[in-house]
Amino acid sequence: MTTRRLFILTGASRGMGAAIARQLLAADTHLLTLSRHPEPALGDAARAAGAVLEQWALDLTTTSAPPPASRPGCTSTAPPSSRRPR
Repeated sequence: MTTRRLFILTGASRGMGAAIARQLLAADTHLLTLSRHPEPALGDAARAAGAVLEQWALDLTTTSAPPPASRPGCTSTAPPSSRRPR
């Protein structure tokens, strides 16, 4: 089993957050991003780097959001065998 560093990053779909997300992508990284909209290009970059990326579509300015698994827009680049059971 490979040990991965976990980073949780908000605002990763644009601007400084997107730049930081790209800098964090590496083969030993599991990156969880929270942003209003998933960024498909970030998923492509994660696959190219061998990183695990989960993008949760979430607006942090609202206080009544459902859990991420029940919302559309949540994506992952992790192969099914590397995801943790819930």
